Amino acid sequence: LQQKAAFFGMLNSLSQTVLKLTVPGVPDFYQGNELWQFNLVDPDNRRQVDYSERQKALAALHSAECTPLCADQLTSAMQDGRIKMLVIRKALSLRQMHPELFLHGDYVPLQVTGAQAAHAVAFARTFEDRAVVVVVPRLSLKLTGGAQRLPTGSGIWRETALELPARPSGNLCNVFTRKRVPLENNRNLKLSSVLEDFPVAILIIERNELR
Repeated sequence: LQQKAAFFGMLNSLSQTVLKLTVPGVPDFYQGNELWQFNLVDPDNRRQVDYSERQKALAALHSAECTPLCADQLTSAMQDGRIKMLVIRKALSLRQMHPELFLHGDYVPLQVTGAQAAHAVAFARTFEDRAVVVVVPRLSLKLTGGAQRLPTGSGIWRETALELPARPSGNLCNVFTRKRVPLENNRNLKLSSVLEDFPVAILIIERNELR
């Protein structure tokens, strides 16, 4: 039971982390929370933090960058927390590259349709000619039927899809895996492709514009 609770807690934490880094507002982090924290009390900035461990993990992620193979390795060893650090690093880097998008950009909820629509949170952030699309799972325990498996791929999402507000003029790419996501019918994205092998997604438009 403890392992099951921890597994779905990690999935919830990844979704929460992505949302915190992409919704309107300024994200706040407690020191030490770059990796998993299995605490049943509020975070405490006074506790000791193993900075050496975190510096080593961050350096390893930086040297490897994130490829589909790297992402697969992180999901296979999710319990070590590096997957959370990757999500934080990539999202913060994206915010640094596009500060206006995240500080002043519009928040656009995206419609999700299909059998698993209730299990996805999807929205876009748009500012002038720049945009990102954010997709995370919710209620993953029910989504997977209680099985300790990632909420990824067609076996989970089936025909569930989201509709973009406009057709992107460039390729869509998941910042966490660097994999391109194909469009269906010009403006639709299947969640089985968006979340093909990684449990959360921030999609960037490689040409940074919509038409």
